[in-house]
Amino acid sequence: LSRFGRNAADTLKSLAIMESHGVNLICVDDGLDSSKDSGKLVITILSAVAEMERENIISQAMEGRRQKARAGQWNGGFAPVGYSLVNGQLQVNQEEAESVKMIFDLFANSDMGTIAIAKHLANLDIKKPIRHNSTLPYFSSSGIARILDNPVYNGKIAFGRRESTRDKISGETKVIQSENYILTDGIHEAIIDDEIWNKVRKKREANAHKYKRENPSKGDSIYILSGLIKCPLCHAGLYGNKSIKRNK
Repeated sequence: LSRFGRNAADTLKSLAIMESHGVNLICVDDGLDSSKDSGKLVITILSAVAEMERENIISQAMEGRRQKARAGQWNGGFAPVGYSLVNGQLQVNQEEAESVKMIFDLFANSDMGTIAIAKHLANLDIKKPIRHNSTLPYFSSSGIARILDNPVYNGKIAFGRRESTRDKISGETKVIQSENYILTDGIHEAIIDDEIWNKVRKKREANAHKYKRENPSKGDSIYILSGLIKCPLCHAGLYGNKSIKRNK
């Protein structure tokens, strides 16, 4: 039964859909039969208990990750560009680190933004290492922005910068930026020194204030061909967006 739904609400909703089609839920291991009144009551109780246990496991796992972050250790997952994972810890990958240094230097000491830097690296045929399931050969502007904003390159470990929230009614999951997150000195070697890092931070914050990005809802989007037109270089779907200057 614990595998039937994410929580009690999901379980009961799915059960109602099944019963509307004349199908009953029978759990052999738990000895449950939704066609019986007692079975429905027990299913409701056990699904609530399973939800509590699941939330408790998630809470304990998250606390373990927080403690690891406070100790300055990498929290798992793929290593960011510029680093390799050795025995679960970050070590500088010298070849990749050169690309990271170039990205920070271009942004800090030139008029290039993330789009211009992405084009510049592509023109130099500087490819990004493959991470996750990505097959795109070159750095994207959004990828460069993530690099510029990642404190791991300044020798820090950040945890909890983004939080996922799930609407219990619609089931929709949203990712939001968190202001209260862990930021501590990491045990790994920094690629970017404080001077360049702070210079980049000031420019990023100034740009964020200068431009206000509009994100219309899907129903109001004026870019009806988003995702249909493909980039001939990387084959990714093209999309549009607006930026409004607040002041010059």
